Amino acid sequence: MREIKFNLPLEIDQSDERAVSIQNKLVLDERISVLMKKNRVGISLKPLQKLDFPPKNLTLADLRLNCVAHAHPECEFKWVRLIANFSKYDGIIIKDISPDEVIGEPVTIKTKYTGGFKFSVEQTPVKGELNVGRDREIEKQIYYPEITSSGVGFSTAYWDFREGNRAKLHVDRELRLLLEYPYLTKFVSAKLTLRAEVSVKGFLEHIPLLGRKEKEFELSAYL
Repeated sequence: MREIKFNLPLEIDQSDERAVSIQNKLVLDERISVLMKKNRVGISLKPLQKLDFPPKNLTLADLRLNCVAHAHPECEFKWVRLIANFSKYDGIIIKDISPDEVIGEPVTIKTKYTGGFKFSVEQTPVKGELNVGRDREIEKQIYYPEITSSGVGFSTAYWDFREGNRAKLHVDRELRLLLEYPYLTKFVSAKLTLRAEVSVKGFLEHIPLLGRKEKEFELSAYL
């Protein structure tokens, strides 16, 4: 397990060349190697966006993340978990999560903030075959892994990804958190933990430490 610390958006720990800044985003890009086959996992994190909804003595902010799990053609992810922990300082509460749950068939999820203490979420089932690449913007709104989450009312959010009804788990979608914290808070500290289990296809996947591997990465930031 390794921890990479950086400040948003100016300072990055140069000791790890794979933590890079791209157009005001910060990225953790790692590999899990199983029998010489490399599987990509990663997190991109955009700067915290404060919202124009000023409750007394409080600040509301929208945090956008992207979680990636891309398996080697001869491997497959069993599950992926992302944890976003804001408990380092008191008073930071998660007011809403999107997506919060996707079970069964693929859905199109459009998340907007229109005021108040919740996101406006429009969720529509996708009928027929997925026409990947037809429209990149629409494609990025389609959520098809099985997703479960928790954390509203707490200082830590969890997302779990499983393959569900699909033959292979592939994760590359935007995740959003609506955060509330005291007005005078200077920094929002976030500790992101990405865990995943990946295995090679075939009989070797049943042999722990050889054809199957679980790994964890940590990333800390002041938003």
